[in-house]
Amino acid sequence: MLVGLILLGIVAALMFFGICGRVFKNCGMPFPLAFTVVGLLLGGAFIPAVRTEGATVGSAGFIVPLGISAVFIYLASRRRELVRSLVTAVTSAAVYTSVQLLLFIIASDAVIVIVQGLLCGFVAYLVGKTELAALAGTFLGVPLGEIAVGVTNRFAYGDRFAVGGASAFNALIIAAVFAVVLYEIVYAVKHAVYAKKRRIVAETAEDIDPNEYKKYFDE
Repeated sequence: MLVGLILLGIVAALMFFGICGRVFKNCGMPFPLAFTVVGLLLGGAFIPAVRTEGATVGSAGFIVPLGISAVFIYLASRRRELVRSLVTAVTSAAVYTSVQLLLFIIASDAVIVIVQGLLCGFVAYLVGKTELAALAGTFLGVPLGEIAVGVTNRFAYGDRFAVGGASAFNALIIAAVFAVVLYEIVYAVKHAVYAKKRRIVAETAEDIDPNEYKKYFDE
């Protein structure tokens, strides 16, 4: 869980200095709630998995994200983004499951986690259209993908049903951070281009003398 914890630590530091304010504002999430979400993710990484005779359910990669997804889904429903959030979740789950099942034979766990995180984050960015829908879809999509992978491994290979491990936690955090970073980069680029266009228009307007042709009409 080291990668996920490092990214969460960076997010927590940015929150402390107020740098992430625009992201939470776009999600309609007050700062106390945002700090609570990050705190739950950090705390969930140190809570032992729930084990039964036939299954293992991790807190960090399954139970806590499902709870947080409920918060994002509620916020999305209030802003009429529920349908888009659910579509994003299903799409992210499909990508997560496909990568896991296609690469688990030929790639290491670390490579799979990185590919899952980046692809799920990119899909959430494309499908979600907003940061809120992307985060809601990511936090719901990864647990759904874990269920699909766990069921497949259980019935196809006879493995123990296990969801929400360290790999799922790392992939989830990578996906969420990558989706938000994409939004912020695109926003910054669009803002810079728009500002440049406005500056060019303003400079052009300053170069035009409104009285330049007045003399011809006065003669």
